Amino acid sequence: MAWDNVGNLYVCDNWDSIWRVYSPPGANQATMVAIQTLHAGMPPLAPVLKPLSYANSQFLFTLSGRTNIDYVIEGSADLKSWAPVLTNNDICATRLVVVSAPQGRQFYRAFTKWWE
Repeated sequence: MAWDNVGNLYVCDNWDSIWRVYSPPGANQATMVAIQTLHAGMPPLAPVLKPLSYANSQFLFTLSGRTNIDYVIEGSADLKSWAPVLTNNDICATRLVVVSAPQGRQFYRAFTKWWE
């Protein structure tokens, strides 16, 4: 939702999948009939991180997602506190991710901040 300088309210109506514009009554009424349709795309698919192997103190994963999107790989020792390990961007939907192995047990997950 957003307002412009003359008080028009712009809202994305997810229920009806349309863009709505509300104009206040009076002299500053400025909305008109839209001639174009706004198409909002779906957010990127959730990435899938699959372990492949362990070699030379490194874990190898495949990350399946979308192309040209930054995916953040995070690690956690307790599944409560997560910290970024690396960021991956590739032109391939499935890509190889290599993470240096820590001394102790570590869990990994991948996500993207598609809204930024």
